[in-house]
Amino acid sequence: MSRPHGHWSAHLSCTDPVVGPLNRARLEGILDAYPDLEGVFLSIPEGFFQDPYPETDALIQREWDKYGEALELLRKYWGKFWPGTDRQNEHMRADIAFTENVKKTIAEAKNLKPDLKLGICTVCKSYLLTHLHDVLPKDMPFIDIESRALWTLEGAPLHLFQRMKGRECVVILRAVDDGSLAGMQFSLWQYSRDRFLESAEENGTAGLMIQTTHIRGNEHSMRYLASGMWGGCREPVEFYREYAMRVFGEQAADRIVDAFMILEKNDEHLGGRGQKNLPWNMLPQHIGIMKSFRDFERPFDRAPFAVETVQAFERSAEMFKVSIGYLSQALALLEGTGPDTHESGRRELAYIVSRTKGYRAHLQALVDITGLYRTYYEIFEEGPRNDLPGFRRTLGALVEDAARLEARTRTSARFFAACVSHTTDLAVLWMISHKMVLGSQCLHGFLSNIQAFYDGREYWKPVPWDKLFGRSVYPAYTLEPLNENHVETEYEPG
Repeated sequence: MSRPHGHWSAHLSCTDPVVGPLNRARLEGILDAYPDLEGVFLSIPEGFFQDPYPETDALIQREWDKYGEALELLRKYWGKFWPGTDRQNEHMRADIAFTENVKKTIAEAKNLKPDLKLGICTVCKSYLLTHLHDVLPKDMPFIDIESRALWTLEGAPLHLFQRMKGRECVVILRAVDDGSLAGMQFSLWQYSRDRFLESAEENGTAGLMIQTTHIRGNEHSMRYLASGMWGGCREPVEFYREYAMRVFGEQAADRIVDAFMILEKNDEHLGGRGQKNLPWNMLPQHIGIMKSFRDFERPFDRAPFAVETVQAFERSAEMFKVSIGYLSQALALLEGTGPDTHESGRRELAYIVSRTKGYRAHLQALVDITGLYRTYYEIFEEGPRNDLPGFRRTLGALVEDAARLEARTRTSARFFAACVSHTTDLAVLWMISHKMVLGSQCLHGFLSNIQAFYDGREYWKPVPWDKLFGRSVYPAYTLEPLNENHVETEYEPG
């Protein structure tokens, strides 16, 4: 099957005869490498990829009626994020194909090693697990990521696990959301409303697994989840009060709690995913759009993006402006607690302050680049023909704005560099430095060349696009060269 998305490898059709032997070989390799392992989880991906072969279409038609309730659940709980009957039907077709792969792999595993334990891992697909519970052996545990910040906008439907009695089920929650890796995340509002801590009693789930990328800066989330699982859940504000008293001391606690609750409000304002301001693939959309700049054939005639792109960025920018206000309010409270903070808590306070300042500068850089793109688009829409001197002045101001943007991203990077205290902090610093700082440098150089063209100066100074995006006609995930005009427009699976 063709590779459907830049973040995934190619897929095999579920009716391809080599699926069974291939997965058997994979299992043999795993068992050879780890002879004492307890079991293997079979993963059903979070994306939805269409299998185009007629044999698969025939299989889906035979199986379709069995998935009627799963499709109904998908529409009810996932429908606001994935609207439209056609799209929802496509998703179910993909899930039927994935389920067929799972069934074949289970058969291969049982033939290979009958006592090998097997489990199922899914991402936001508890609607599908209700069907799999009826058709798969009951000794297979299910683990599944759910969150109101992902695809079920009205809340994680953990009650669906009540349908899976007699099976071990574990919920995976996100201690770090991979859509917003720059700032510290304050997600207790999500955990509380989705009732993760209550799920064991209410839904019969067997505890929690935690998805995280960064350990440092998420101690409060880990503490909340751990203490809630052992000692019972509490309201976020109650937890923060105990946490602040213990870490920062009694005199600083009230202001720390107020700051944390503002940061919670900010996290909720941005939807729990930060509007993808620094996503897991390291490429904010504001930087990703520059892929179209690198090989643009008419840089002196028009902007290399559509007005709809600018409008989408402007919608995010309005949210970022509100967020910047929240971060400023929280910082004023945090910085004011310095003299009253226990000596043992001052290092933690300095980390939070520096990380939050870096986050604020990062969001401001995204607001700045959005305004820059709007001006860039508009001056070329009007064009230089009617008023060349005025066009040159506006273009010069645009290049100055690009220089200020580059300075802003460097300021953000300095704040992130100042709070590196764990190996995983280096990842955020690298992402900010490589994508935001280098990206703004490329934009500045690109616009400077356009300005030089209209000023009659040398306009072919190299822009380090390849350092920013890389260049290989044979990327690691395919043997087929990409079309020279290929631009990856999607930034997340699905």
